[in-house]
Amino acid sequence: MKPKDRVKAAIQNREPDRVPVTVLGSSADYKLAGVDFEEAMMDPDLVVECIDKKQEIFPDNDIIQPIAPGQMVSAWKAMGAEADILSTGWFDVTEPGVENKEELEALDFDKVLENVLESPLFQTGLEAIERISDRYGDEYLISSAWESGWTTAGRVIDTEKQMILLKDEPEFVKELANFMNQIWIEAGRKYIEAGLDMVMTPDPNSMTALISPDIYKEVVWPLQMEMGKDIKESGAYWHLHICGDAEPLVELIGETGCDMFSFNQRTRMSEVVRKVGDWVTSCGNVNPGRILRGNPEEIKELAKECIRIAAPGGGYILMPGCDTAENTPKENYQALIDAALEHGEYPIDRVTGKTSVE
Repeated sequence: MKPKDRVKAAIQNREPDRVPVTVLGSSADYKLAGVDFEEAMMDPDLVVECIDKKQEIFPDNDIIQPIAPGQMVSAWKAMGAEADILSTGWFDVTEPGVENKEELEALDFDKVLENVLESPLFQTGLEAIERISDRYGDEYLISSAWESGWTTAGRVIDTEKQMILLKDEPEFVKELANFMNQIWIEAGRKYIEAGLDMVMTPDPNSMTALISPDIYKEVVWPLQMEMGKDIKESGAYWHLHICGDAEPLVELIGETGCDMFSFNQRTRMSEVVRKVGDWVTSCGNVNPGRILRGNPEEIKELAKECIRIAAPGGGYILMPGCDTAENTPKENYQALIDAALEHGEYPIDRVTGKTSVE
């Protein structure tokens, strides 16, 4: 079975030949491939090279996810924010963008969108997606990622300030989040048209460590549903990711319309499967901290437990619970993949989690 068909079967809650597995990453991919993260911000050749090398190292990786280092930053900069690259390979906002409701209302939406679309950072991602889709699209689902309007708003004004203003100036924060949601809905269509089969929406600022379930339902949930609806209507599968303990949100997440939901080790796989597993594909949730610091046998055992709980009957994709660290050993990534190859062949017994060949 081709990787593309294997993943599609899982998304459609059917049993493929084996559990699909992916070592999705972002900055960690560039380190792994020996490609300079900062140089790749403006060079689609390096983004393509990163994917090529990653697939050479892990030929059984089932989803190809090119993320140009600066594609999300393009929206922050269009709003006047500035960002530096951290030693971890991710970004930190050094200068916020719009400061208040008056500044937001003075912005021309079409001009901001034009600035995003014409940004070299955005264009790098666009060209890389086109080329990677042409190269790999027959065999693999091609995915990429951008954050929801809620988290993007936090990037623009700083997450800590976003949380404070949610109490002090809630209308400004909500309007900014909606503005950024519309920007990424419009901009995201360009990436889907370039060849994406799947879109991952990481939404870390919606985690319950930052906002309550009530605020999530009132403010963030409608934004996620709007973005996800447009992604699906544009012809791509929608993959939602929320960090931290998402258990209080699971039922609402199941109503967003997402095809896939990924989550980290703070959220119990059993709860997600029990509550929404009949119609949402569960993804994860091997602890990325253990993938960094553990040994291959430990990683295999963690992955086997995920397979045991979530894989029977289909509708499951094995992957890290969140983004992986730059210095994660190759052998630990490979252990995750090996777990799917050795213990993920269907049919899988619902009680024991074992395959017919074990």
